[in-house]
Amino acid sequence: MSRIWLGRAGAEVLMPRLNRTFNEQDVEISVKSRTASGRYVEDVTAVKKNFTISYGTMKEADLEILKDLYRLGEILSLKVERSNGAIETYTVKMNPFSRQRLKIAANWYYDGVTILLEEV
Repeated sequence: MSRIWLGRAGAEVLMPRLNRTFNEQDVEISVKSRTASGRYVEDVTAVKKNFTISYGTMKEADLEILKDLYRLGEILSLKVERSNGAIETYTVKMNPFSRQRLKIAANWYYDGVTILLEEV
């Protein structure tokens, strides 16, 4: 599984790998309209990416790292290691995320953590 870093530019933190899935989706930014004849026209101005990082069960310490990143309220840097070893860097905005708290013995764990990052 590839490595993923997230944080302020130059101070990115390696994201936990355990129980992680990573998805990326291209999103077209466009202006759509119809001409006077009814013909559909679209002008694609840019193609950006949305990234989704989902975790199964997660330790409280790992969740705190994610909460701290969100609380920064800043545009973040996302680094993604590709299969050929190259590392691509994206500038992203982190959205609020939900989680379900589990208690196992004396330790607190969280489930269902999904983070949406939008390229800016």
